[in-house]
Amino acid sequence: MLKRLRSYLLRYSKRYGKRLVNPGFVAQTSLTLLFENHFTLGRILLEFADKVSGFTEEDLRDCFWWAWSPLFWPTIVGLGNVTTWDILIQNGHSAKDLRETWGAAGLDLLTSLLMTEAMGTPPGWRKGLRDTPLVQRFLAIRELIKRMRDCLGADAFDVTRAVDSPSDPLWGLRSIHDLWAYPEQLADDRLDALQVAFDHLADYRAPAEEKFARLSQLERFVAIGQDSSAEAKDLADSLASEGLGDALDLFLQARVPIKPQIGNADYCPRCFVRLPGVQLRNLRAGGLVLCDNCRQVLIYWRPGIPKVVV
Repeated sequence: MLKRLRSYLLRYSKRYGKRLVNPGFVAQTSLTLLFENHFTLGRILLEFADKVSGFTEEDLRDCFWWAWSPLFWPTIVGLGNVTTWDILIQNGHSAKDLRETWGAAGLDLLTSLLMTEAMGTPPGWRKGLRDTPLVQRFLAIRELIKRMRDCLGADAFDVTRAVDSPSDPLWGLRSIHDLWAYPEQLADDRLDALQVAFDHLADYRAPAEEKFARLSQLERFVAIGQDSSAEAKDLADSLASEGLGDALDLFLQARVPIKPQIGNADYCPRCFVRLPGVQLRNLRAGGLVLCDNCRQVLIYWRPGIPKVVV
């Protein structure tokens, strides 16, 4: 029985996702009902993930991708370029109405919770260097969050703001970690923990981006002629203490911009000349290299976002 329910949820999420990019279906469904359906589905998915051992984290992720991506980024599940949001706007809904109806349905908080449960905790840069598919998953969710905020507003998924004016059905939600059961038991520290977990997804950086983050900060000080400032010296000290002295020395000698090489590209992002094999291997291992040809850019590698995630 549970196996059949699991299969049904997976099939339903996929089928529903396909309907969300069908203009006829979207036109026939009221905006309020459309977003309430999402709230109900998300709540069911969380309950099922909590109580049914055969419903895995991967199952939860797949259901999330199928049901939520079409709203803002259908391409990532192979459903074309026209989003549900686009269709709704074409049907005469204003962006303001869409945002207000989304918020009234409790979807800021529900989506934050569903994302954090489905995606888990992003890996640190050392682990990420050994697991490119895992990195690509988190790059994809980061991109989805960006696209969602482009539509919903920069303050979308601010948990505190969402809780300040909850809709009635929100308070029936139970999370895997029993985040809350009733409004009077809502704990600020647990909401803070949810916000932190969501922000880790939204602000995720690929391994080399995280590894060389302080070096990129130092680059900005150098670019404006403040490389002798106390802040710049603190950054240099931090890099040295983290074992990145070689990368620091390379940057201080070259004093050129730091740019990513993305995905399967094998050329310099500045002069577009193919890099030697030894430099490509160094990049894939998480290193920083100076282009041998133009010597005008330091390069690190960032995996590309996958074409599809399910």
